[in-house]
Amino acid sequence: MHIGFAVFFVLVYVWIKRKHLHEAVGLWFFVFIVFALLALGPAIHIAGHVIGFPLTPYTVLAKLIPGVSLGGMPVRMVSMAILAASVLAALGFAELLRGGRSIAVVAILLVVLVFEYLPGPLPARVNPLPDFVRELKKLPEGAIYDVHSSKFHALYYQTVHQKPMAFGYISRPTRSVDAKSTELRRVFETGDYEKLYWEYGFRYLILPRDMNLVAALGSPMYQDTDAQIYDLSNIHRRE
Repeated sequence: MHIGFAVFFVLVYVWIKRKHLHEAVGLWFFVFIVFALLALGPAIHIAGHVIGFPLTPYTVLAKLIPGVSLGGMPVRMVSMAILAASVLAALGFAELLRGGRSIAVVAILLVVLVFEYLPGPLPARVNPLPDFVRELKKLPEGAIYDVHSSKFHALYYQTVHQKPMAFGYISRPTRSVDAKSTELRRVFETGDYEKLYWEYGFRYLILPRDMNLVAALGSPMYQDTDAQIYDLSNIHRRE
């Protein structure tokens, strides 16, 4: 999303020389400014702080055209601003080189541009695998209801234990999915663990280490310093 100081310098130059360049320069500047403002989204951020403007160009557009909000990521609109900046920069470089003028300036700008656009290293982090996930992999087949893990970590853990699970994460859940997820959470919160097993087919319940359900479920089949695993199939066996 970074346009770069070299390109910004050329854009300023093109704006100053706009009367002597192509007639479409004004249109491309309009495209650049409009989409750059829309890409700021519903909240303006400056130096990591949200600036409390009541209305931004994006919120105004979203009110006028409700479907705009379905895009989900306003920052993607910056691609159109970059396209417009590319066309304007090409015009600017052509003007600087016309008649052999300003070759040194162009060379300096290109060197700056190359260094600004060099890709940085991809961020990497260690995401250790909890012991309870390795334990799940060893257990017999059965669906998992995970109260302990975030929806993102739960999907990551599933690549290891390879068992079906509740919830997870999708970008745009439908109303029916939301309704079923809400019902599942209600069943758990009311303590109807038999229904989770018999009606919904969940065998393993993953809880945080400090959540005690011994009275309702008996002792966990596995626990470590982070989580505990209950086998819901033991409910009907005790009865």
